[in-house]
Amino acid sequence: MSIYIETSKFSKLEKPATKIYQADKIACSKSAIQNEGNNVVKIVSEVSKVPVALFFHHSRCKSQIADARQLAMYLLHVAVGKSMSEVGRFFGRDRTTVSHACTIIEDKRDDEKFEAMVCQLEDRLEDILFETTMTRDANEQKTQH
Repeated sequence: MSIYIETSKFSKLEKPATKIYQADKIACSKSAIQNEGNNVVKIVSEVSKVPVALFFHHSRCKSQIADARQLAMYLLHVAVGKSMSEVGRFFGRDRTTVSHACTIIEDKRDDEKFEAMVCQLEDRLEDILFETTMTRDANEQKTQH
């Protein structure tokens, strides 16, 4: 006795399309973290006077560089809303390093001057991300018409 199971003629087409969609989604996600991360690093670099390349250096570097990197990690996680794993991958670090950076920055926010500086950076970052979102949405509308 044999059992015949009828399958949809589209079932073979649906699976690759799903994989392509997932790949596109991952690519968009990577692109988003790159853009947002680059914005964060650029802003922190301007304030801290640390060259952008040193944010991604494999060693711990001097304390000024490590402090700037920790601040950038914190902003990317807290202000932008990226997961610690995403932030870690962006900086070539582990998520536990990002967790440590966030703890350090939270502790430093007790200082009024440091708190004011972080709030300014968060505001600047919010403005840049808003402008980027508006530009992207406008471009998407143009391509749809």
